[in-house]
Amino acid sequence: MKSRTLILAAASILALGQAAQAAPINLHIVTDGNWRSTDVAPSSGWNDAGFNDSTWRYARAPYPNPSTPATILGGPTSAQFIWDDAPPLSPDGGGGPDEVWLRYSFTLAFAPDSLPYLGQGLIAVDDDFQLFVNGISVLLNTDGGFATNVYAVDFTSLLQSGENVIAIHGRDGSWFNPSDRSYQWALFDGVVRTVPEPASVVLFGAGLLGLLAARRARREGVAAR
Repeated sequence: MKSRTLILAAASILALGQAAQAAPINLHIVTDGNWRSTDVAPSSGWNDAGFNDSTWRYARAPYPNPSTPATILGGPTSAQFIWDDAPPLSPDGGGGPDEVWLRYSFTLAFAPDSLPYLGQGLIAVDDDFQLFVNGISVLLNTDGGFATNVYAVDFTSLLQSGENVIAIHGRDGSWFNPSDRSYQWALFDGVVRTVPEPASVVLFGAGLLGLLAARRARREGVAAR
C-alpha cells in the first residue's frame, strides 16, 4: 500500500510538471522568402511592430551566391541567403542594391503562467549591418566588409506578447560607404523557445526518487524474509 501511495504521488507530480509546460513555444526563425525587403529608405518605425510593410517586396530567396549558408554559419541550417532584388533580377548575386532594409514579423502568446523563454540567433551579412528586434538595436556591425564573420545574439529581453519584428539594415561595402563589392546577402538563423521550469524539474525528480526508494525498500523487505 505504501509503495502504491508513493507511485501515485510520483504520477501526480509528473502530471503537475506536464501541466506547467502547457503551450510550449519552439519557433525557428530563418532568412527565407517570407521576409519583406526594400531598397528605398523607409520612414521611421520600419524596424518595429505595427509598421505597414505591405508595399515592400518579398525578399529574394535564395539570393544567388557561390558559397552556401552552411559554409558561412558553420553547420547545417535551413536559412537562405536573402537580399532585396527588383527586376531585372541579379543573375549571380552581385547586381543587387548596395543598401537594403529587411524585416520579418511573428506573433508570440505569453500567458501569466507561461514557461521561461529565450530568443537567440546567428547573423552574418555581406557586408555591414544593424540588427533590430522590436525597434531596439541588438547589434551594429561596422567592420567594413568582413562578410564571413558570424555573430551570436541574445534578444530574449526584447521579446513581447503579440507581434514581434526582427529587422536588418544591410549595406554592401561599408557602413559609411555603401558600394558594390561583387556580392551581397544577409543570413539569420534563430530560435524563440520556452525552456523547462527548474521547479518542475525538481518536483519531477523528487517524485522519481520517491518511487525508486519505495522499490528499493520493497526489494530489501522481500530479501529479509
